Amino acid sequence: MAIKKKEEAKQPAVEVSKLQQFFDRNKKVIYGIGIAAIVIVVGVFLYINFVRNPRREAARKAVAVATAAVNETGFAEADSLTLATMLHGDPVTKAQGLVDIIDEYGRKAGAAEAYAGAAEMQLGNFAEAKAHLEKYKTDDPVMKAAAVAAIADCDVELGNLDSAAAGFMKAADMIDNVTSARYLFKAGLVYEALGQNDKALEAYRKIKNRYPDSYEAQTGIDIYISKLETK
Repeated sequence: MAIKKKEEAKQPAVEVSKLQQFFDRNKKVIYGIGIAAIVIVVGVFLYINFVRNPRREAARKAVAVATAAVNETGFAEADSLTLATMLHGDPVTKAQGLVDIIDEYGRKAGAAEAYAGAAEMQLGNFAEAKAHLEKYKTDDPVMKAAAVAAIADCDVELGNLDSAAAGFMKAADMIDNVTSARYLFKAGLVYEALGQNDKALEAYRKIKNRYPDSYEAQTGIDIYISKLETK
């Protein structure tokens, strides 16, 4: 019994010895792994703080400069020259346009794609507008829904009515407020143009039942519903 206890007492020492031997044989690899991990962590820290974040801030400032004139007047009041300058820059002042900002900063350009899409829509360039809006990324559900609906507007102008109707319905489902009623109403109109009156009626009824306080519900949605119900 005493002999067994002595053997058990020696076991930890043997295990420690084996561990030490393993470490001695592989210390270069172990040190290498540790150093690599440190390099990765430091590299990520440096990239975030000295590359990514400064580039995002630089992109944000560039977008602010490019869109300043339009933000003062609003897109509806901006003339074609102002919109074109916002998109392609000013050759006199050498100010960057949104297209150049997007090329330089990519996804870090943030709202540049949305601004560019809106400008191209205002200029009547719907294919170009759609291309910009499809690249726009945001975590804000309201802005995301607005971009999807704007793409659907472009599809209407381009004659892609099936895609437009699906886009308006998707935008309406992405949020749950009175803005959804606007998207549902547009979807209903497109469905009617497609001859899909059952889907149009469903969209109009959603406006009446879910968003009774919306502008669309209070300005004649019953007329649209009655018209389709009697067909």
